[in-house]
Amino acid sequence: MDALQPINDTLKLLLNNIIKMTGVSNIHELLSVVERPFSFDVIIKNFKLLKDSLLSNAESSSGLLPRHQAIGAAGALAIFSIYSGYSIRLTSPKMENSTSKIIIFFPNFVYTIGTSLFCGLNLLINTCVYFSPFKLPAWDIDPNFSPAKISNFVDTARLNEIKRVILSTNEFERFNEIELMQLFDTLKPATQSDMVGRTWRGKIINCYCFLDIADIFIIRPLSYLGFKWGKRYRTKYTGDPLLFSWMDRIFFPLPLWGNVGIHEIVFRGKSNATMVYDYQPWQDYFRVLDDGSVSGNIVMLGLWCTRESNGGFFSLTYMPDVETD
Repeated sequence: MDALQPINDTLKLLLNNIIKMTGVSNIHELLSVVERPFSFDVIIKNFKLLKDSLLSNAESSSGLLPRHQAIGAAGALAIFSIYSGYSIRLTSPKMENSTSKIIIFFPNFVYTIGTSLFCGLNLLINTCVYFSPFKLPAWDIDPNFSPAKISNFVDTARLNEIKRVILSTNEFERFNEIELMQLFDTLKPATQSDMVGRTWRGKIINCYCFLDIADIFIIRPLSYLGFKWGKRYRTKYTGDPLLFSWMDRIFFPLPLWGNVGIHEIVFRGKSNATMVYDYQPWQDYFRVLDDGSVSGNIVMLGLWCTRESNGGFFSLTYMPDVETD
């Protein structure tokens, strides 16, 4: 038995109880009566409204949160309510067998502040990627690694196997960077309309690049606690390069890298949908790994670059049941 399973079960039960406290329809009714101006008095008023509703449900229903936890939940929701309408939403299920979700949106100034606070970390990331002793020559500059050159020794059967493993949800393999670039070159470029207006679940593809470090020391440990990562593109000028979710119920952005947009940029001879950062010298290029005909999901193969240096590969899977805007 997984040692962390009891913790996962407890966290999941806690979240389920909060969601069930009022029911989906009552949550929408609740949000319709709370006020949203930036005022301490309004937060107190909202807290009282939320507390009364949650306590009445907690005391009349068996197996739900005890009184002190219901009051705590009311306090948290009251504070969040100052962003209601544009930075936090409680959504009803969109698809059969789906569940209600809490989706958080931040105003633009939060991304500017986040970038300033984490400028030292971002500079360190740039340095590690750009001066890595293990990186291959720049893929879009070195003529020896052009699409025409590396296509001369493509193993089609191997590329099909790599694609199958990437689309699998329970298989892991560390690939060669050249193999992944060969696969990238064979895929159809994603367009701006393919990416915008959608929320995506991410998965890092290990290939001895910088992203491997993030996967091993950050992403995998967090996954044991129910956290997963992804991206969200609200418009072609507004997006979240890092969107975390917890138990697939709460979705919240981390604004440490600032805002991003989706534009079409020529890379390796083709125009690709590209995630461009407002404040970082980074680009994420996208190709269509699966249009839904193979796995049943729309999946993109992404390549993250610091200027011309490859930082790593990842995949994005479209999440149609999560609101984007």
